[in-house]
Amino acid sequence: MQIAFPYIADGISEIGVPRTDPMNFENITMWTEQNSFRFTLPYLQIRGGRRCKVVEFRQLRDQSALKLIVDCPLLGTGTYKLNGKMLIFDIDKEGDYKMQTIQPLMNVFSKDKTTILQIGEPIESSIVKNLFNALKVFFNRVPIDEFLQH
Repeated sequence: MQIAFPYIADGISEIGVPRTDPMNFENITMWTEQNSFRFTLPYLQIRGGRRCKVVEFRQLRDQSALKLIVDCPLLGTGTYKLNGKMLIFDIDKEGDYKMQTIQPLMNVFSKDKTTILQIGEPIESSIVKNLFNALKVFFNRVPIDEFLQH
């Protein structure tokens, strides 16, 4: 599988596999549980998919599934918008950003100290969905038994 990753990242138009490096997303939005604070990424580009390292890849025959764990050094760039209320401060800010790691949670405390802003989950879900769709097309065109023999 490691050998296939750079090809999948570039896309394989002959068999309909879409390009996954870079991945481009629009309007990813995260907010606090009380919807008092909103963080939006109007544009996000993720690069680095071709450098992913396969940690584990195996067929789970009893579940008719594959298990794929990858370690990907990703770089995200784009624009952001922050607005809402944090503690006693009103926030309305936008600009450019660059991120090299994606944290699953960023803690933002409200007056009751319980609010958690989910930053990483919507980004992570978008990346996983994009990669899953590309791999689904790949494995629908390349029989898994044939692929595992090489």
